[in-house]
Amino acid sequence: MSPIYPSNSFQATIIYVEKTLNADFNRYISTNYHAIAEKFEKLDIQFLYLPLLLQDIQYQKVLDYNRPYLKSNIDNNQINSVYAKLLKLTPETASDQAFAYIRNYYSGTEDIKYYQLIETLSFESQISECIVWLNKFISEKEERDHGVQFRQISGNQLDLNSKPLYKKIFDESELSLSEAPVAYDPDKYFNNEAFNLAQEVRDKIQQLRELGLIKIIDDIIEAELKVRNKLSSLFITNDYRIFLKDYEMKEVVMAPLPKAVYLLFLRHPEGILFKHLIDYRDELMSIYRNVTNFMDINRAIESINAITAPCSNSINENCSRIRSAFVNVIADKLAANYYITGFRGEPKKITLNRELVIFQ
Repeated sequence: MSPIYPSNSFQATIIYVEKTLNADFNRYISTNYHAIAEKFEKLDIQFLYLPLLLQDIQYQKVLDYNRPYLKSNIDNNQINSVYAKLLKLTPETASDQAFAYIRNYYSGTEDIKYYQLIETLSFESQISECIVWLNKFISEKEERDHGVQFRQISGNQLDLNSKPLYKKIFDESELSLSEAPVAYDPDKYFNNEAFNLAQEVRDKIQQLRELGLIKIIDDIIEAELKVRNKLSSLFITNDYRIFLKDYEMKEVVMAPLPKAVYLLFLRHPEGILFKHLIDYRDELMSIYRNVTNFMDINRAIESINAITAPCSNSINENCSRIRSAFVNVIADKLAANYYITGFRGEPKKITLNRELVIFQ
C-alpha cells in the first residue's frame, strides 16, 4: 500500500544550492519560480529558492502558524545565514550547482540527496530530468522501505490531540464513557474530552505542520535571531474580543459561552477545581451577561448551570472549544500557554503570565 500523507502538505522539499554563483541559473529560477514550483508540486514536493523564500506563500503560512514571532523579523541577513549553513551540508564531491532533495518523515528529516546540474544543458530540460530521477528514486525508496519507514497514517495516528504540557495520568480503559460511573466526573475525563479538536482545525494542523527542510530553515533563523517560542501579550478589547497582540494582532474567535468560561479562568491565575465550579456560578453568569448583548435569560441560566454542575461534561466541551480557538491561529506548542490545562485532581488554569494580559 502506498503511503498516505496529510492533504495539502508536502512529502519532500527541493531547494536549489550552488557553491559558486551561476547568474544564468539564478536568473532563470527567479523568472520562472512559480512554473518550476508547479512542476515539483505535481510530485507532492515543495520547491524553495532562498532568495525568494519570503515570497513563497506556503512557507509564509507555515511560518506564521508555527513561529509568528519570527515573521516580521526575518530579513536577507537571516536568509543568507540559512544558505551558508545549508551549503555546509553539501558533500565535497558535489558539483557547483545542484537540487538538494530532502524527504520529510513524521519523525524527522532524511539524509539530503543531490541532483547535480550541468551547465552545458538547458536548465528547463534538467528540471524535467530531475523529475524523472525523483520519480525513480521515490519509487525505489517506497519499495525498499515498504512497511518500515512508510506506513499508512490515519488522523488518529497523527495524534493531533496531543497534550504537550500534560502527559496521560490515567489508564486508557477509563476513557470509555460506557464504563464511566453514573456520576460523571468531568475532571477524570478532562485530558481526553477537553483536548478534542474540531475537524476543520485538525485539517489545518495537517496542512501547516512544520516538517523537514522548513523546520531546519526556521531553526536556523530562530538561532540567528536568538528568540525561541516568544509569547505574545493577550489583548482584550472593551467588547471582549481577544487578540494575540504581538502575533500581528491575530484574533482568537470564540462563541460567547466558551469566551465567558475563558475570561473566568483568566481572572483566577491560581486555577479552579472543577468540583468547585458551582462556587463561581454567579461570577460566570455576570461575565456571560457582559460578553453577549442578546441573551435569553432562561437559556443562559441553563447553560451556566450545566457548566458549573459537578457531574456535567459541559465544562470539558467548552474547554475543548477554547483550545480549538487558539490552535486555529497558532501551533499547539504556543497555544498551550493560553488555553486551560491541568492535571487530574488539581486546579485547571491558564498558565500564561498575567503580566502579558492587557485589558483595553
